[in-house]
Amino acid sequence: MPLHRHLGTALDKVESAPLPPRPARELSALQRSLSFVGVPAQSCPPEVRAVIECAWVEQRAVVISYEGARGPAERSVRVRAVVMERTETLLNCDDLDKGEPRQFRLHRITAARLAQRSVELGGVDLGGRHGGAGASRPRRGCRPPLAPRQR
Repeated sequence: MPLHRHLGTALDKVESAPLPPRPARELSALQRSLSFVGVPAQSCPPEVRAVIECAWVEQRAVVISYEGARGPAERSVRVRAVVMERTETLLNCDDLDKGEPRQFRLHRITAARLAQRSVELGGVDLGGRHGGAGASRPRRGCRPPLAPRQR
């Protein structure tokens, strides 16, 4: 299932439940960072999509393997916004290695994993996650899938 269906369905489910003030504000902030411009035609592997969704919702650092114009690269990023354009899904990110904003095409991400190491941005150690006190603990409900079993 493409990312836009997952995000739309997830937001619908969460919106239908009564939320305390803080989670309601967090949901509102996530909704503002999501743009449905059209239905993206290109997707990515489900395991990549699941990790990217988790990283975006949790505002955690994620390490991606990316097939860029200059060849394959690995980047540590934080997804700031998801833009669903008619032909592709774009991720507006903070490149934590370069300390600058970058945009990545979701269908060019070949692998993704949540960052397990400390991430430093502007001289501030952010741990594996961005967000302040207690930020290293993931919230409940956001679990990327395990690697597929070999049969």
